[in-house]
Amino acid sequence: MSTVALSSSSVILNDTTPKNNENNENHDNNDNNDNNDNPVTNPESTNEDLSKEEKSPEKSVPLTTGNLVPRFMRNESASALSIDFSPNNEFIAVGLANSVIKIYQASTGALVSSLGYPKVNEEGYNIPCTSISFRNVDDSGKRAKNVLIAGYANGATIHWHVTSGQALQMNIEKNNQVNSVFYNKHGSLYCTAGSDCHVRVYDAATTKNLYDLYAGKDGVTSGHSNKIFSVKFHPKDSNLLLSGGWDNTIQIWDCRVKYSIRSIYGPHICGDSLDISNDGNTIISGSYSKENPLQMWDFNTCKLREEIVWATTTKRRSMLYAAHFSHAIKPNYFYAGGSNINEARVYSIETNKCLGSAYGFENPVYCMAMSSDEKILTLGDGNNHFYYYSINPSALEEEKEEIREATEAENIAHYFNKH
Repeated sequence: MSTVALSSSSVILNDTTPKNNENNENHDNNDNNDNNDNPVTNPESTNEDLSKEEKSPEKSVPLTTGNLVPRFMRNESASALSIDFSPNNEFIAVGLANSVIKIYQASTGALVSSLGYPKVNEEGYNIPCTSISFRNVDDSGKRAKNVLIAGYANGATIHWHVTSGQALQMNIEKNNQVNSVFYNKHGSLYCTAGSDCHVRVYDAATTKNLYDLYAGKDGVTSGHSNKIFSVKFHPKDSNLLLSGGWDNTIQIWDCRVKYSIRSIYGPHICGDSLDISNDGNTIISGSYSKENPLQMWDFNTCKLREEIVWATTTKRRSMLYAAHFSHAIKPNYFYAGGSNINEARVYSIETNKCLGSAYGFENPVYCMAMSSDEKILTLGDGNNHFYYYSINPSALEEEKEEIREATEAENIAHYFNKH
């Protein structure tokens, strides 16, 4: 596979003000699953565009292999902790550790707006935005488009209208750090999870708390015993949710009985590294661990389906902060990224083969998102950078051709063996 760098032909956006990285936590040499495995950063800097002719002054420019084609890089005022695409792929939202949410035009990378946390005190602008999720809408016109929910480290959730920059609704969950927020498929419900080990489900129209899930079923499940960092609705049934966190468990919740109905033991979830496939049958987990960092699980039985090989030696394995399925209509990819070797990868759903990677980051990859048309991959690292890559479909087409040829050869061999 060819290796390319972010070259001067790419649109590179850089910062002319030196950054203060004293608060950045680099976990490359941290093998312990303690409270240091979740990023909380808050450096300050300013943004300034560089022309195509100007070269990047970065000490280390990440490289790519396979199907990832670098397009641009932007220096942010703090580390990106969450990224999401709008349902129509028009906008990219980037939630930063200094509370700001940047909204970019997905087609050009142009900055559309910056959403700042409402100033209620001097500390207001330093509250990390930990998670963001765009709301899906139908064509009925009953719900406004371009609305997202953001979760914050002080327990706040805010619904933002991204094109106008208006905060529509705000709730505070007392004595909680909201680490994850997520809308259901129809945009009628949203859920939150965080430091108090509860999963809460809200009505999206009224923000009324409908369910507060924290208990297990006696002798079968226990619920969470430590901070939660990722929560998702089941794509086919919004009564079902899954969550994961520091207690090394994935819990499956049912709102109808209001407790965890089954669980998986093993994955150490430290970021948005838990997802479920479009058909609702497969869970992907990314663990902050050199042992078995990327795994697939059966949703209905909670049994392990597959171990995805990141590297044959633990020295070259990433400890993951992000792991996701593509949510295209007919998805072709899953992807993940993290620390230790500070790398992000894109895999084929059909073969589990790595089709592309981005590596050489100075700090861990904290968050990732792919457009629903599978044309764009974005990620944020611990060095205040936001990266935008195009996904070259040729690697996938080559793989499909190889599979087709192998299948034909197998069928021919089977025919002659029979005759």
